Amino acid sequence: MPSGGTSTSGLSIERINFAENLFVRNGSTVATQVRITTDRVVLRNPDNNTFVVFDNVDETATITTGGANGLDTGSEASNTWYFVWLISNGNVVDSLLSTSATAPTMPSGYAYRMRVGSVRNNASSNFFNFVQYGKECRYLENTNTSPFLVLSSGGQTSFTDVDCTAVVPSAVSRLAIAHPSLQAPSTGAGIQVRPNGDTTASLFILYISTGETVAAPNIIPLGSDGIFEYKLDVSSGTPAAMAIHGYIDSGVNA
Repeated sequence: MPSGGTSTSGLSIERINFAENLFVRNGSTVATQVRITTDRVVLRNPDNNTFVVFDNVDETATITTGGANGLDTGSEASNTWYFVWLISNGNVVDSLLSTSATAPTMPSGYAYRMRVGSVRNNASSNFFNFVQYGKECRYLENTNTSPFLVLSSGGQTSFTDVDCTAVVPSAVSRLAIAHPSLQAPSTGAGIQVRPNGDTTASLFILYISTGETVAAPNIIPLGSDGIFEYKLDVSSGTPAAMAIHGYIDSGVNA
C-alpha cells in the first residue's frame, strides 16, 4: 500500500487522472479478486480538482469484502459488470469495486479516485478471467462458447442486431476486439458491420473467395447500447460466426 502522495491544485484537467504502465487482471483468487498495478498514478478529487500522485502501486480488490479494497456498497450480484477504481484519502492508495462507472460510493475520508478498468462475473458470481494492459482488455477464456460467442451460424442479408453487453461494458467501451469467421461460400462473400442505429455507413470486416473458410481478428464498432449490426452480402451457404476476445476501454487514461 504505497503512501505519501503529493497533493497539488491547478494542474490542467487533461493531465489529471492518469496511470502509467497500467496492468489490471484477476488476483490470486481468480473468481473474486482484481489486482491493479501501475508505475505511477494520478488520482483526482472531483470536488476541488486537486490531485495526488503515487508510485509503484500494487492493490487487490476483493468483491466479497466491503469498503476500501472491496465492494463499495451492498453485496455481489451475479451476471453484473463491476468497475475497478483506485482511490485515496490523500495519504494512502487503495482499490475499490463498484457497479458505477462514474460515481462509486467512497469510503469515509476518501476523495481522490480514478477508474482503471472493468470486470464482469458469471451466473456463479465468478469473475471472468482477463488481463488488461492500458486501455486494452483481453479475455483468458474459451471464447468459442457463450457468452463470448455472440454470433453463430449467422446468415442474415439485412442488418441484424448482435448484443455484446455480456462481454463488453457498454458504459465505457464502444470497440469490441472480435474474431469473425465465414465458412465455404458457393461464391465470394463478405461481412459488413456497423454500430447499432448508424445507417450512414458500414464496415467490411471480412471478405472471402469461393470455397474458402477464413477467420481473422478485427475491431467491431458498437452502439452506445453495446450492440452492433451485421449482414452478409450473399444469401446462402455462408454461415458467419463472431467471438468477442476483449474490448478497448476508452474511459481509461493510461
